[in-house]
Amino acid sequence: MTDIRYTFSHQGKARIGRASFEDTKDRNKPIVVMVHGQGGNLGDWIQPGYHKINFDYEGPGPAVQNHGWHLGPPLPMTFPPVLPMADRRKSVVGIQPYLKQRGFPTVVYTQHQSDRVSIQQSALELEALVGAVVQATGGPASPRPIALLAHSRGGLVVRAFLKDNGGTDLTRRISRVITLISPHQGSQLANLSVAAGVPIEVLVSGLSTVSSLTSLIRSILKPFADWLSNDSRKDLQVGSQFLQRLAHGEAPLPGVRYVTFGGTSTTVTRIWQHVYTPDSYVPRRMHLKSFNHRSFAVQWPMISPLAETIPAPCDELRHGRGDLLVSNERSKLPFSLHRTMHVNHAEVLWDDRTKVEIADLLS
Repeated sequence: MTDIRYTFSHQGKARIGRASFEDTKDRNKPIVVMVHGQGGNLGDWIQPGYHKINFDYEGPGPAVQNHGWHLGPPLPMTFPPVLPMADRRKSVVGIQPYLKQRGFPTVVYTQHQSDRVSIQQSALELEALVGAVVQATGGPASPRPIALLAHSRGGLVVRAFLKDNGGTDLTRRISRVITLISPHQGSQLANLSVAAGVPIEVLVSGLSTVSSLTSLIRSILKPFADWLSNDSRKDLQVGSQFLQRLAHGEAPLPGVRYVTFGGTSTTVTRIWQHVYTPDSYVPRRMHLKSFNHRSFAVQWPMISPLAETIPAPCDELRHGRGDLLVSNERSKLPFSLHRTMHVNHAEVLWDDRTKVEIADLLS
């Protein structure tokens, strides 16, 4: 692993950024520069499980629990002493180690204040990074190709960088541009959030009067809600001035292959509540404590799977049309090939099918 340092300007001050470059022996495969989304960091590419939303919502539910022997049966209309729970988390592999294992050189970095600065400011930082990568790998005339792989807001950062630097030495070696669930046409949730704060949490908070359930739901959806509660969300609104300026006069760079990915799943996890088994109400032995209280898990009606069942005011939240934050249609570009994956906005960072598609497109 090699550190690549680059210098960029922010608020009139020079700042030094650092990126991690892992080279390989294969000089024909593109150097993949990875641009994370809003509020993210390089861990999104290396170990996305740190978000703690990598739930195994297709696996088995929670096991039956034994609550011991009691004098009598459970009281009617009561729940076992088990709090509502989500699915267990599964082990996931990030896109960076997946590509590295297949011989692709990779560059990962953490953008400076991506949850606060404008997309244009982040594009200037990417410009400095790409310049440093070009110089560290043979200069503009080197035959080694470079690919840009971006998630979410990162796709807009890449577009702004390419528009500002098309036809220059910085973009001469770029051969691929791949964006994962980027709001190229904006997000209606960003429009709603400007006026309503965090609409996802507003929607789910009224779904239950059980405080422990509401707390669980809020904790699960917090990474998604944070995307809508920061200072740079205005750029992500449908019809924003930034998106209009970005699209005006934008054209694909000659010789560069563009591919966009969209997501159509709003499922994050199932929500489980334990209920007593029927045999908990039947004496099972000749003893003072003859009732064995046991419980099994059932999904909460109207809430599970989360957030597939949330009332949907826009396509971003509609299962089959969006990924909780961006709709499949708004993740497209007119000059790009498109892939539709049944994943949510975070899941695309570890989804096995998506990783296979990315590797094929880079080859």
